[in-house]
Amino acid sequence: QTTPELLVIRRFLDDQLVAGRGAVGPGGGCASQATFTQEGSPLLFRIAEFTAAPPAVPHQFSGYMRQLWPEHWRFDFNGKIAPLCSRLLRYGEGRQLTASVGGVKPRIDCGVAELGPDYPGLVLFAGGCGAHPQQCRFNPELFYRSAVLYDSLLDEWLELPDLPTRRHGTSAARVGSRVYVMGGQYVHSFDDDENGGQSAASGRLRFCDVFDAEAWRWTSQEIELGGTNRALARAMDNAAFFAAGGVGGRVVACLFDRARGQTLTAVFNPSRPEDGWRQADFPDGSDGEVRVGQSSCATAYRDELVVASGRPSLLARTTAAFRFTHPADDGDCWHCGSWRQLPDLVHARVGGALVVVEGRLYATGGVDEETGEFRDDFELFVGPREDAPACWTPVDWVKMPRALHAHECLALPTLSAAMRVAGGG
Repeated sequence: QTTPELLVIRRFLDDQLVAGRGAVGPGGGCASQATFTQEGSPLLFRIAEFTAAPPAVPHQFSGYMRQLWPEHWRFDFNGKIAPLCSRLLRYGEGRQLTASVGGVKPRIDCGVAELGPDYPGLVLFAGGCGAHPQQCRFNPELFYRSAVLYDSLLDEWLELPDLPTRRHGTSAARVGSRVYVMGGQYVHSFDDDENGGQSAASGRLRFCDVFDAEAWRWTSQEIELGGTNRALARAMDNAAFFAAGGVGGRVVACLFDRARGQTLTAVFNPSRPEDGWRQADFPDGSDGEVRVGQSSCATAYRDELVVASGRPSLLARTTAAFRFTHPADDGDCWHCGSWRQLPDLVHARVGGALVVVEGRLYATGGVDEETGEFRDDFELFVGPREDAPACWTPVDWVKMPRALHAHECLALPTLSAAMRVAGGG
């Protein structure tokens, strides 16, 4: 049986060993665990089972400060940084991988999600734009339908099939082997019926495109407006720049109902697709008690979706956490949840990023929109102790290469020979 450690390094070994090439799937990962252990390189794979899993360290992607910075970096546990490769591979005739001229394109405001433990080190980037949105209006092709995959173990990029729908300011969440890419501006503006479809005009919402890592293809969720409650339909239509994530085996999206001026928590249960998207219920009334900003960043942390910063400026330092109160297989109450307020951030971080490293939750970058100050620092969430309540505290041993917002930050495994684990705070 394939061990978790082997899952981490199997693609790296297969890339080096010609004998194992037949086991590679359409994305460079394994076609199946059985294929890999039976048809790959059995002796070396058995040896590999004794190899410890590499550390997961912060990886930062792109960002904006007065211009788009198409830079990607890897941090180590001493706070040192190294640039990531920009080489982009694509499948050509005969499924042969070839390098794309020019490398990976600049991309911000996109949906980003890891593919999960069965695909270690693989991160999907979907939609977004290749310049400031105001500049893209004069060149609609800079609002992307494209998607790419970053491999942190091989430090390279792979071109994926295009999304069914053009999306800018989209959010993404993974549950199982599927990534749900939701919302976005300009979803239909530049596409014809074949490529983009219509929204309210056809009675459908193209709120979500789904990438299946096992099938290596995209599908669209067709959401009938007549079957969705009115408040949820309003919030879904042209929703963009919202917090989202996968927790408790379900997808959570923190939308905003402009008609009522309040946050609306939308949830989807892949194990009960017939239920469609639901507005979460809160028997404890916590949804009306917790402050959650718009344009927030989010990440899954200890079975909760943590949401931080956002607009308006009054909420630029707020943080909160959502959890489900019933299991995903509870047919009557799977959509019930609860919000709780967390301590305020030390600094305003609109457009910042949250990342979990070695079980610790960090907030990075962002901008204080009242002062115009962009941040290049990290702060750490510290849980409650006997002598002190929970709080966020500055981290002094690591800095971003430059102050940014609209960046992405994820903890990913690396096989870099230069990586040394020193154990930061």
